[in-house]
Amino acid sequence: MDNHGDTALLLQSCLRLYRDAGIPCQLIEPTEDIPYLSLVLSFELIQQASHTIQVEMNFIPGLDSAKEGIHILQIFVSTLKMGESGTSCNADPLYLADLYRIVNRINVNLPLGAFGIMEEASLIFYKINCVVDSNQSVEWNTRHIDRNMGLLIHIHDLFINAFKEAASGTLSYDDAVARLNLL
Repeated sequence: MDNHGDTALLLQSCLRLYRDAGIPCQLIEPTEDIPYLSLVLSFELIQQASHTIQVEMNFIPGLDSAKEGIHILQIFVSTLKMGESGTSCNADPLYLADLYRIVNRINVNLPLGAFGIMEEASLIFYKINCVVDSNQSVEWNTRHIDRNMGLLIHIHDLFINAFKEAASGTLSYDDAVARLNLL
C-alpha cells in the first residue's frame, strides 16, 4: 500500500469482509463536498436491539505519511442524534452541561478513541483512529481494522444507554459516574 489506490483496495477488502459476514455496508465515492472514499456499515447494537448505528471509515486526508508507509484510518460512529423525532432521545439543552461532563469523564477511562459532542448537529459521536502500515499486507491490515472495529462497537455499546438517559435528564452526572464505575 503506497497511495490513494492502495487505501481504496483496503476499504474494498473491509467491504468484502463485512459483506461476507452479513453486515450491511457500501462504499461511498468521493464528491466535491466529501473528497474521500468512505466505507459505511450498519450494526445492530447488543444492548439496544432496536438501535442501529452507522459506522463510517475513511482515510484522513493530509495526515498520511506515504514515505514511511503510514496511513490513518478514522472510524466514526454517530452515537446519538439528540432531539430527532422518532428517536428515543429528545435532548433538552438544560442537560447539555451534564452530557459534556459525562463525555469528558468517560473519555479519561477509554483505552482508545473518544466520544464528542457536535452541538450544531445535535450529535454525540465516537471515533477512533487506526494506524495502517503499508508495509503489511492488505489481509493483515484488514484484520487489524476489524479488531479496532470490534473495540469501537463494544465501547459504544457500553455507554449508549447512559448518553440517552443523560440527554433526556433521567441520569445525572453523579449517577452516571457511579453506575459506570468511572474513575
